[in-house]
Amino acid sequence: MEMASLSLVGAFLLGLAHTAQPCEDKGVASMIVMWAGKRLREAIVLMVLYGLGTTLINAAMGAVAAFIGASLLMRYSSALRTIAGSLIALFGLWMLSGRRGHAHASPVEEEKLRSMTAWSVFLMAIVGGLPICPFELTVLTWVASVGDVWRAVSMVLAFGLGTTVGLIPWGLIVGGLGELARKMGHGIWVPRITGLITMGLGVFIALSG
Repeated sequence: MEMASLSLVGAFLLGLAHTAQPCEDKGVASMIVMWAGKRLREAIVLMVLYGLGTTLINAAMGAVAAFIGASLLMRYSSALRTIAGSLIALFGLWMLSGRRGHAHASPVEEEKLRSMTAWSVFLMAIVGGLPICPFELTVLTWVASVGDVWRAVSMVLAFGLGTTVGLIPWGLIVGGLGELARKMGHGIWVPRITGLITMGLGVFIALSG
């Protein structure tokens, strides 16, 4: 197998391993998916969407790292964490408002709500991918050493794909918990708890910058 192919396989495996690491972005993803996914299937789709959003922003940072170097990119990591944390906290406040529709919403209203929620999750994935965790820093340093922007981007895309696949079990777990809570008549607490936790994570990310 060629070195380029080995690099892609290695990046994919690192992406899978990344989902086992205690990064804040997975906590944010879990809370958003539990809040947004009314059904288990919907939760899994949203988790995959979140993974694709983080893949997009990571690919962009991989291109920057390959072009200017990971060390220069890290100079702005503190500002990125502060901005991302603030936006995540604001999104948590919106989650706390419980704006997820109502039981008697029309099919058109439900479809609009699903579309808005999907875009919200995707945009929050991009924001959540801005803070660089130690695991991602390792990957960015690796791709920066490649010296080829397109190869670096392909490696980060493979890393993001591995992360997305690894997030599916998280979607099963949090989606199942959210669905169980709603079936047991505790659905009113889901936006409150997930919103508070998301706000807390956002504040933590912002202050740790």
